[in-house]
Amino acid sequence: MLQINPNQRLSTVAIMGHPWIAKGGAATADEVREQFAGRHQVNKTKALEDAEAKMAAKRAGGARRDFAFGGKVYLREDEIAGPETTADQIVRLRLKEFQGERGGPNQFFSVFKPDYLLTELTASMNTEGKEFTVSDATWKVNFSESKQINAEDDEEESKSDADAIFEKTNIQVEILKVAGQDKYCVDFKRKAGSAILFYSQVEKYFNAMQVCNNTTLDADESQQ
Repeated sequence: MLQINPNQRLSTVAIMGHPWIAKGGAATADEVREQFAGRHQVNKTKALEDAEAKMAAKRAGGARRDFAFGGKVYLREDEIAGPETTADQIVRLRLKEFQGERGGPNQFFSVFKPDYLLTELTASMNTEGKEFTVSDATWKVNFSESKQINAEDDEEESKSDADAIFEKTNIQVEILKVAGQDKYCVDFKRKAGSAILFYSQVEKYFNAMQVCNNTTLDADESQQ
């Protein structure tokens, strides 16, 4: 809600569906003091880490970084394959254009190329063992997330598989080209399922890809 860039602020619908609002509750004074006691040092450390990560990403962002998955190498339609890549390994993906005059709360913009963005996204997914599928037509990844919503307290026995109740969400992440600008949009969409679970996944991958969130949409050019 407090994003300086208006394109990255949550909409009213997104605010109402966010876990922070939907689950309710409030911190006690003691909890607030405890939370903020070490905040200054944490912020300093985080700022240093972010600066180093951004420098590394800036150096790597302009370099060739093919996206590979399942034994295939995914390239843009106009991209020349490397000499080590055989014809049967190549999948050419069409880059769809970003439609709109501004971004939404579930989108961010980057100057990095689609192959770099998709590599960063799927690397984060692989780290946590998440299964996903990659489109063979456009720069798009689909995955799902589920969470048991009737889990017992640690002291009690867990519910059996038959009694367990899960909420689930299906998510699509697509990389789009901004017309007239050397920029790309990373767009998260909820295809089905829980909105709350969707927003928690968006927040997680926004954090994982924060060094890629490095530009804003030029409103004047996008309206031409």
